[in-house]
Amino acid sequence: MVYLGITIGILTFFLLILGMIDLPKFGIKGKRKKTIMCVIGALIFLLSVYIVIDDRRTEEKFTKYKLNVNYETQINRLLSKKLPDSYIEELGNNPLFKQTYIEGQEYERTGNFKKAIECYNEIFKYRLSSDVDKVSAYNLIGSCYFNLYELEKSMQSFKKAIEIVKKIKDKKYKSNGKATTFYFIGCVYKELMQWENALKYLEYSLNENIKLDNNLNEANTLFEIFTIYFQLNSIEVAIKKLHQAIQAYQAYLKDYISNDLSIDHAMNQNNIGNAYHALAEIDKDKVVNSEKAIQIYRDALKACPINDFPIYYAVIQNNLGNAYQTLAEVKDKAVNCEKAMQYYQEALKVYTLNGFSIDYALTQNKLGTAYRVLAEVKDTVINCEKAIQYYQEALKVYTLDDFPINYALTQNKLGTAYNTLADIKDTVINCEKAIQYYQEALKVYTLDDSPIDYAGTQNNLGTAYRALAEVKDTVINCEKAIQAYGKALKVYSLDDFPINYAGTHNNVGNVYQALAEVRDKAVNCEKAMQYYQEALKVYTLDDFPMHYAAAHNNLGNAFQALAEVKDRVINYEKAIQAYQEALRVYTLDDSPMHYTRIHNNLGNAFQALAEVKDRAVNYEKAIQAYQEALRVYTLDDSPMYYTRIHNKLGNAFLALAEVKDRAVNYEKAIQAYQEALKVYTLDDSPMYYAAAHNNLGNLYQALAEVRDKAVCLCYSKTAPLY
Repeated sequence: MVYLGITIGILTFFLLILGMIDLPKFGIKGKRKKTIMCVIGALIFLLSVYIVIDDRRTEEKFTKYKLNVNYETQINRLLSKKLPDSYIEELGNNPLFKQTYIEGQEYERTGNFKKAIECYNEIFKYRLSSDVDKVSAYNLIGSCYFNLYELEKSMQSFKKAIEIVKKIKDKKYKSNGKATTFYFIGCVYKELMQWENALKYLEYSLNENIKLDNNLNEANTLFEIFTIYFQLNSIEVAIKKLHQAIQAYQAYLKDYISNDLSIDHAMNQNNIGNAYHALAEIDKDKVVNSEKAIQIYRDALKACPINDFPIYYAVIQNNLGNAYQTLAEVKDKAVNCEKAMQYYQEALKVYTLNGFSIDYALTQNKLGTAYRVLAEVKDTVINCEKAIQYYQEALKVYTLDDFPINYALTQNKLGTAYNTLADIKDTVINCEKAIQYYQEALKVYTLDDSPIDYAGTQNNLGTAYRALAEVKDTVINCEKAIQAYGKALKVYSLDDFPINYAGTHNNVGNVYQALAEVRDKAVNCEKAMQYYQEALKVYTLDDFPMHYAAAHNNLGNAFQALAEVKDRVINYEKAIQAYQEALRVYTLDDSPMHYTRIHNNLGNAFQALAEVKDRAVNYEKAIQAYQEALRVYTLDDSPMYYTRIHNKLGNAFLALAEVKDRAVNYEKAIQAYQEALKVYTLDDSPMYYAAAHNNLGNLYQALAEVRDKAVCLCYSKTAPLY
């Protein structure tokens, strides 16, 4: 090859000379010169081609030799580990890397990520490892550090991987390396809440996966992008990305083998379940999508027995708990909360405090939430106290220094649990504890760094102060509640957070309504109305019918309270209009309890209006409203409400009797008071019992003036004294 190179050099030099001058002495000129130059050029070309071909053959021989040496070296290393020949042969062309990968995966399977890292590092000690192998090794190591929540080391590994990816010449390997590594880098940035960087790298990964036509990785990347947009409150974009992820997952499912029980497929199913669960969480067919997620998780679990794949087993059990918890929001709350708890407890068989502290804390947190939600419908005190225990267990890991965000989240949840407990037990003590926990959360959630969480916690703090105001220092605590809600509204603007804006305005309205009971009734009632009206800019009948109805009920209460001190007729009539507007949503079939309460409020408003306008008409309307309320408040199911409304009904008939059909209405009033006495007993409710008998005595005495005088007076004399 050296001589050929010299020959080509000489011929090239001679060709250059001929190009510049003629050589007539040697007869080289004119046509002959051109012919000679063409021959020399062709000869140079042919010799060059020959050299290229020969070099390629030599390179191929060397590569083959190197591969053979590489393979033999790998075989010898594996034999030194006392692995059988037949097993090594099954590993294929790159057995050492594949064996190292298998060993590392085995460590990962049991959650021993540090050992897995040691194993993957062996790949770098082997000098013949290819760039593709090194990229895979760095990504595997980075993934292990990510699972250990050592995010800085994780990022370092991924950055090393991307540097090597740049050197890879094969387009497909290069694209695969970019897709995988950019995805991991994006996930680290996401965990660090550096949303802009996270989106940038995930979009890079998405583009590579689209080029590679990799539906599964495309779907996984789209799902991560969805979660970021959801965190940024870009709901429309988030939903769009989620639907794209589900479409990509569905494209993947067309190609998979239906009886595939491999662990890889199981984890892919887990990811698909996550997508449907996310769709359920954003209120899109919550029941249907939660149940789809549950079924997919169950299918995935078939390939993950706890003894063989404890980590994956725990992941899927945890996700099943999440799906049941979401389902509990709209269907069979108690049943589904209890199922969620069972799955979380199952996950804790793997997630121990010493072995998997972060997952342990996360699962304890979720268990706390499941018990707190269950407390809304069953054994409130017991379940709230259990929720508190689980949250406090999570705080063994989530310290202020190490995990400030999780610490604040758990403090916030503790506050909510104590707030719920305060409704039925030790109100002052538990409200004050709730306030302490919310204030602790606000050490982390600042307006500048965590505006959304800051606003949510301030809103919760306002609710705790409002509850405390009902039993202690009403004015002071109402004012503190208003301050907290005001801070929340610095974030919750009408344009950016319309739902939160409306909810917080409704809450402020409730506080002013409570404040009106003890101070400046007219002023505070009018302020309450302003806030309710502001909430109704968002809570429209079409978009938020239940919130629309609740806000109108609150508005009705405010008008009714204002009527006690100002413009009685006008404000009672406005109260009635507001209650009737609420009844456009609250029907007997769909919302029986709300329907009944509104009719009770409506009865009160008509009865009060009757004192100043159209007595007979409005008393009759009050009676109709109370009777409608009694369609739900039965003696067996709601004895106290049943009694109270019958007492009001008796009062309404008694008042109506003063203007119309005295005897008939006196008798109806007597019947109503007698119904009330089915619950008011001398032992349990002596004051109410005595008052009801006194009303009956007075009624019989009044009735005596128009009918059966002797009988009526006889009852009047036998009424109990008090």
